[in-house]
Amino acid sequence: MVAALVAAGLVASAARAEGESSAPQVHFVDMDEISVPIVDGSRVDGTLHVKLVIDAADADVATRLNDNLPALRQAALSASLEFARLQASAFAPVDVSALDTALTGAISAVDKAGSHVLIVEVSARRE
Repeated sequence: MVAALVAAGLVASAARAEGESSAPQVHFVDMDEISVPIVDGSRVDGTLHVKLVIDAADADVATRLNDNLPALRQAALSASLEFARLQASAFAPVDVSALDTALTGAISAVDKAGSHVLIVEVSARRE
């Protein structure tokens, strides 16, 4: 058993030495920061700031997403506005899980590639 594990380790080491990478390739599509007002009743209470990237499945999907970035940004902006209106407060932590669900749903509605939104930064501030 140990000999088989050692042999497997040597084969993996030899493959890496020959230039084969065992690490998965990642393809991120970067979006500019989104800033939307947090409205409470009839007044602006603060601003929700979101920095996100889209994790594309492969290079072809990443290229297609980059080509369609204006529509993706529009969807993300719309979802962020709705989230800020209904669920955000300048006086409480942001529910990043709910924001992630809203953004991923909006992005998936524009491009069905199964890409996932990764939230890099988020804050809700009174300004």
